[in-house]
Parts: sequence; C-alpha cells; structure tokens
Amino acid sequence: MKSFVEYINEQKLLEAKVATNFEAFITVAYNGGIKRDKQTLAGAGLSEDDYNEYKKEAQSIARALKGKFKTGKMVHYGSDNAQMVDWWTGKGTPKTDNYIGKAHLSLKQAKGSQLMSAKKGEAISTFKAAVAYMGKHAPKDSDKLAKKISRFMKEVVMPKGGPTIGEFTTAVKENKSIGKALKALADQYLTASDKRKKMTIELNDYFSTNSEFSRWFTYEAATGETKFGPEPLAMANWVLKFSTDGRIQELEPLSRGGKPTKYIDKLSKKVNYRFSWKTPSSRGTKTYMALRGDIREAKTLDELIGQECQSSSYLFLNEGIFDNITKAYQKMKTFFTQLIEKIINAISAAAKRGMDSLLEFLGVEISNVSVTGLSY
Repeated sequence: MKSFVEYINEQKLLEAKVATNFEAFITVAYNGGIKRDKQTLAGAGLSEDDYNEYKKEAQSIARALKGKFKTGKMVHYGSDNAQMVDWWTGKGTPKTDNYIGKAHLSLKQAKGSQLMSAKKGEAISTFKAAVAYMGKHAPKDSDKLAKKISRFMKEVVMPKGGPTIGEFTTAVKENKSIGKALKALADQYLTASDKRKKMTIELNDYFSTNSEFSRWFTYEAATGETKFGPEPLAMANWVLKFSTDGRIQELEPLSRGGKPTKYIDKLSKKVNYRFSWKTPSSRGTKTYMALRGDIREAKTLDELIGQECQSSSYLFLNEGIFDNITKAYQKMKTFFTQLIEKIINAISAAAKRGMDSLLEFLGVEISNVSVTGLSY
C-alpha cells in the first residue's frame, strides 16, 4: 500500500502530465478532431484513447478559441527547442505552446501555475533583458542585485561514487553524519538554505519598490521577446489559462506592438518570487537553487482589506505548500506513533497490576454483569 506522501506525489505528477497533454488535445479539437489531425497526437506520444478521455473538455476550450481567433489552423509547438539570442544563458524551451497564425499562445493550467522556474543563468539573463528594455531609466542598483543573486544561486553536485542527492540532503537536514569529504558541500547547502528566505524577501521588496522594472521583468518572463530574438515564433503574445474540466479562466494578450499590455501590468502585481532548491531527481546527483515566480490565484491581504501591505508580510503564504503538507504529515505521523506507543505501554503496565487497574485506566465502569452458560 502507498503512503500518504507517495500518493500525493503521484497525484501531483499526474496533474502536471494531464495539463501538458492538453496542449495537444486542444490542438486536435481546434483542428476538427482526430480524423483531421492525427499528426499532433503522434508527435506528442499520445493515443486516440488519451484524447477521447478529455475530448469534451478539449472541444469546449477549442470552441471558445475559435470564437476569438475566427480562422486558421492551430499548431502544437511547445516541444521544440528554439534558437536563443547568443548572450542568453538557459534552455531554449519556447514560451509559445500552441499558435494560430500570428497568435502565439502560452498555456497555463488554472491551478498552481508559475510564471517561471529558472536556474541561475535564466534568472540573470531575464534581469539583463529587463534592464535593456528600460535603458537609461533602469534602476541603478539592478546590476548590483543581479550579481548578488548570481552568487547566491548555488548548485550542489555529488561526487562520483557518492550518495544520491536525495540521500545527501536528507542526511544534512536531519543532522546525520555524512563524512569529512562531503562537509564542504553540506556547509554550502546549509548556508544557501539559511539565506533563502532573506533573499526571497529582498527580491520581492525590490520588485515592489521598482514596479516598472518588475513590469518589464514579468514581460520578458512571460513572452521571451528578447530571449528568442532569432526565432520570433517562440515568443508568446497571448496567454491561455485553462482548467482540465474544459473552462477558460483567462485569454489575454501579453504584447501589442512589442509593448506590454494591461494584462502584464496586472500580472506583475500577482507574482510572488521565491528561491527554493530544485532537484530533478532524488536519485540523481544534483540540486540547484531556482528562482520561481508563483502566480497568486487567491486575493492578497491588501486586496482583501483594501490597504497597502508589504510583500514580505505575505510572500510565503503560498510558498512550498506541498513541502509544508509533507512536513506536517511527518510531524503528525511521529506524534501519533509516539502517542499510541505510550498508550500501549500504559495499558500493559495497568494490566500487570490487575483487571481493576486496567479498567480504571481505560475509564470503564462495570454496572452490570451477565453470565451465560451452565447454571447450578
């Protein structure tokens, strides 16, 4: 039987996979179904049965898109590796997932979507792009902050023949012995972990103070306009936020004539940035500090009470929710395991003193005794 944590992990991965598959499902539905578009499913490694399971939901989204864009065939583009501008450090994953003519759609699942999840190179390159957009109007200290972030965003790699990264991080967190050879890596990991919240607060406060810089940073993270200069098709200019039950939450333009739309203004105020470790596989050899931009779905404190609120007051509201659930479960499991053990020990001790002591401990009071069997 799977544990609670294993079950939650599996469900999380399943939801992410289904959301990714919807890029192909929507494409097929938009183009008139499987008979008219078999190539998209094959290219995504999906079967007709996979599509038919979510056919109605995909068709619902496709109808709404047809009402907006009127004509044109949809192409599923998100799995390609696009060409980047030569100075950019990062992966060439396009911002465009699907496109219809000149409408390049970035698809986001309505529940738990992120603006970005970037390694150091990608994060610093996005900083540089925001500075380039603003030119002489860019904040004077933006370069200083970028360098500070660059020094902070560490990568920890296990030596050949050493433990897995999962074994290493678990041992370090639980203060277990790891050996002298790994002490330097452990110190590096713990130092970065200790600084993580402080750096997160500093970055969010910086964006809060420099709203125009935040706007351009968000614009680049959402569109990839600078990053994909050599390959414009990879730049997104629309966002489609959908749910897998067939509803469209948002369908908004990101860019008009190379400039941010009002939606970008709105989006830049909804993003909470945080630094956290990202481990591709616990059985692998490395983990790295990532910059994540979480899009808040719920209203922030200042939206609820109509007052200004410093970002550092609520920036951790939605940070690491899954990690917190896991930790809470482990604490509950430990607590109840210890409690049950104490109860069993107490019952055993009471039983040794006799039935009366046991019944007293259990809070049982016998008011009536009935005996069946032979009678004399």
